[in-house]
Amino acid sequence: MDKQQYIHRVVKRIKVTERTRARIEADLETEIHTRQEQGLSLAEAIAQCGAPQAVADGFNETYRGTPQHRQYYVQQALKIGAIALLILAVLLVSAHILLNQAQQSALRTMDDASGAIIGGADGPTRIYVTSRAIPLLYMNNGLILAGGAALVLGTAACIALLMLRKHY
Repeated sequence: MDKQQYIHRVVKRIKVTERTRARIEADLETEIHTRQEQGLSLAEAIAQCGAPQAVADGFNETYRGTPQHRQYYVQQALKIGAIALLILAVLLVSAHILLNQAQQSALRTMDDASGAIIGGADGPTRIYVTSRAIPLLYMNNGLILAGGAALVLGTAACIALLMLRKHY
């Protein structure tokens, strides 16, 4: 295993913010380089550092309870929430489109519609038209509103994640 593979295996197991992770990555690279300058081979320098899991566990224990450790979980939750909300928005808008197409198809065929004219020679005349497609309109509007809300919340979660990454 080369130096970058070793460092990657250690760093991907550390539960801290990306900024702290980048600093640890630089420190590990410096540590291995220093050991190589002292005359050790790359394999010996890596062996002295320890197994990737053990090194990562040491860092995780050191950072447990710190803001960097807590922010790691906040960032992970925001990532998952943002992805879930954006996927939900796409699904709701897709359902809106499909339902709209179904509604248009139902309105084109008059099999589901009926009409009646009520009135006479001496009173007001009324025309009633009914269709099964009409209730779809309300569901359709609800889908697009829910999709828009999911899109707004997903975007807000992405923005919050970006702001936290700049801060931590």
